Amino acid sequence: MKNQDADVGSLLMFDIYKIFDLPQNQFSINLEDLEKKYIDLQKKYHPDAARTQLDKIDFVKKSADINSSFSILKNDYQRASYILKTNNIDIQGNEYRHYLDPKFMVDILEKSEILETLEGQDELLEFYGVLKSERKNLLEKISAFIESEFKSAALETIKLRYFDNLIEKTNNKLEKCF
Repeated sequence: MKNQDADVGSLLMFDIYKIFDLPQNQFSINLEDLEKKYIDLQKKYHPDAARTQLDKIDFVKKSADINSSFSILKNDYQRASYILKTNNIDIQGNEYRHYLDPKFMVDILEKSEILETLEGQDELLEFYGVLKSERKNLLEKISAFIESEFKSAALETIKLRYFDNLIEKTNNKLEKCF
């Protein structure tokens, strides 16, 4: 699993939404538009486009900030974590994990066990579809909660991380089928 917590805390020093001219702390983002803005910004601030050595130094910093911001904005979990952190909710600690419904944790364990037993491509694809559907429901809940119900958004974001882990494990197993 990639480290999904990377750079969220350090990026609070600047506004990743402002860099991409997006509404502040908006969870729902059009990823195609985001990628177009990213490419445009990288062209504009590429160090080779600098006219002076001072500009080049500035462009290197801006380019790094653009890369880090894009990394967070394109990832649902990181984006939600960033929004929560800007509202003084840190889901990296254990505080919110204690509030997770035990039924959810049992469900995740059962899904993990089911994944271990799946062998064929068709079974894995069906399981993957179920996971993606449940993930979509989590994203809708996060989007609804993120503006005002931060505790609920934090819990759903933590759940999202568990689903992302399961989806990644399913993808890894699917790759072995080909």
